Amino acid sequence: MGNLVCVVRGCVEISHCKKMCRKHYLRYKKVGSPYTYSQDPSLYGGIKEKFFSRVRVPDVDGCMVYTGHINHDGYGRFRLGRNLVMAHRFSYEAFVGPIPEDMTIDHGCFNRSCVAPAHLEPTTSYENKKRGTSFTHWSDRDSCINGHEYTMENTRIDKRKVTRSFGETYTTVRVCRQCQKDANQRMRERNMGYADM
Repeated sequence: MGNLVCVVRGCVEISHCKKMCRKHYLRYKKVGSPYTYSQDPSLYGGIKEKFFSRVRVPDVDGCMVYTGHINHDGYGRFRLGRNLVMAHRFSYEAFVGPIPEDMTIDHGCFNRSCVAPAHLEPTTSYENKKRGTSFTHWSDRDSCINGHEYTMENTRIDKRKVTRSFGETYTTVRVCRQCQKDANQRMRERNMGYADM
């Protein structure tokens, strides 16, 4: 039996599971439909009304703040079928269109609970992190927090295990050798003080 094409209209990818390509099957598992809201709003029933019942009217900055469940990172979430959906992603798909593949939604207003379509724009993950105000911008720095320059001689790359909500993963971090030496020296000096007791 030959490979079948995905049954989702307009898709020409090879089917993966349940006669859908991998992308559409994963969307089906996540939200209960292989179509995005903007492709077929009828599949989502009264979701738009449910969504807007949890959105505050625009403030002076034009932000439409989601007042429903806010996760620990400050993003709004709501239940769509049996799955939790990010409110800003739903808003973008409902009013602008599908999110391009391999793109994330960036808040131009830096308010993570904002769902105003005018404040949302698709960007690459790298660009989103670069624009952000969190710790991720440290990857672009050329010196450590204590001012030691990251050079080949002064930098060590470590692979560290990180536990996330979806399981364990690994990340690489730069370690300043000079800072490490200074920390080791301080620890030796502290331990010497305990040995004298």
